[in-house]
Amino acid sequence: MKTPQIVPVTDLRMRHVQVFELLNNGPVILAQRSRPAAVLVSVSMWDRLMQRLEEQEDLIEVLEAELAIATGETSVERLSEDEIAEWAGDAVLP
Repeated sequence: MKTPQIVPVTDLRMRHVQVFELLNNGPVILAQRSRPAAVLVSVSMWDRLMQRLEEQEDLIEVLEAELAIATGETSVERLSEDEIAEWAGDAVLP
């Protein structure tokens, strides 16, 4: 793990260009009165974090469904190819 980059909030006001350049090295922790107050991340890092979060949420949903099936809380319903095509609409390629 990298050493955190900690910058006083006043530096953001006075030297925002330099603080934004620090984002190339990772997140920047903004400190107010020597205490962490906020974290700045680049847009690309934010996008990566949101993508990973979405993937994790999808995985949790799959695991919850598998658990519900395994414990008998719900059952599996088999669909025909026609039912799948109808359900998916144009999303299924011929």
